[in-house]
Amino acid sequence: MNPAIGKRIVVIGHPGSGKSTLAGRLGPILKLPVFHLDKLFWKPGWVESDREAFRRKITEVMEGEIWIIDGSYTSTLPLRLQYADTAVHLDFSRLLCMWRINRRWITSYGRVRPDLADDCPERFDWSFQRWCWRYRRRQRPLIMSALKDAPQVRTITLTCPGQVEAWLASLSPVAHPSRGC
Repeated sequence: MNPAIGKRIVVIGHPGSGKSTLAGRLGPILKLPVFHLDKLFWKPGWVESDREAFRRKITEVMEGEIWIIDGSYTSTLPLRLQYADTAVHLDFSRLLCMWRINRRWITSYGRVRPDLADDCPERFDWSFQRWCWRYRRRQRPLIMSALKDAPQVRTITLTCPGQVEAWLASLSPVAHPSRGC
């Protein structure tokens, strides 16, 4: 485990920024278990969890000594930041994230991703597309406010895929070439 990073990490950011991918790569490097909020929230068949049940699941995970939790879910972010020591904020451009969301939809349509609950296959959803398009204006300010209100949490902000690669390479004992933004 890298003491400069911490042992209770939240990975947050725009849908399509690569939160789940980063968490999945970070877990083995830091030897921390990874939990995906989408997997905790969704029930099979894209059925939403009861909000209180969702909070209980999150709290149970956070009471553990070590973890990485990926997902923005701004309604529970202040709670997660109470337990976290580190926040990794993927603050990518809207266009890049929308491109990635649509690429994921095209390449994974009908398949269940490992970061989602069983029987929640990838699908196209106009309301999700609109929510993602409006994310920077509506959700990002809530994330920034929550981070500001949690000064005890070390925040690492990465603004492009090249920064993510360079940061991961700095944590890994094996050197990797990094790309710019």
